[in-house]
Amino acid sequence: MTSPSPQKNYFLVYAPDGPNSHRGPLAEEHMKQNEGAFKSGFIRLGGGLLPPGTKSTDSDALQKLTGSFVIVQAETEEQVWEAFKKDIYYTSGKVWDHEKLTVAPVFIPMPEAKFD
Repeated sequence: MTSPSPQKNYFLVYAPDGPNSHRGPLAEEHMKQNEGAFKSGFIRLGGGLLPPGTKSTDSDALQKLTGSFVIVQAETEEQVWEAFKKDIYYTSGKVWDHEKLTVAPVFIPMPEAKFD
C-alpha cells in the first residue's frame, strides 16, 4: 500500500509595505527570485496592493503600490512563512512591514479561475 500524497492547502499572504518603503530598486530581483515558485505552482497568483481611489488601469498604478498580496499553495503555513522570510522584499528590511505581514488559510472554490 502506498502512502497518500501530502495535501496542499491555499494561503493568502498580505504584505503591506512599511513606511518609506523602497521597492523599486529591488523589484527586478524580487520577480526573478520568485520565478521558480510560480513555475512550481507554489505561488498561484500575486500582485501589488493599491491605495483607495487608484485603479489598476491607471498609468501610474505601478508607482503607487503599497504592498503585495499572494495566493500560495503549500502543505503548511510554516512552509509559506519560511519562503516569504527569504524574499528580498522581506530580508532587505526596505519594503514589507514585518509586523503587519500575515499568512492566512483560505478556501478557494474555483482554483482554476482565469483573469484577462
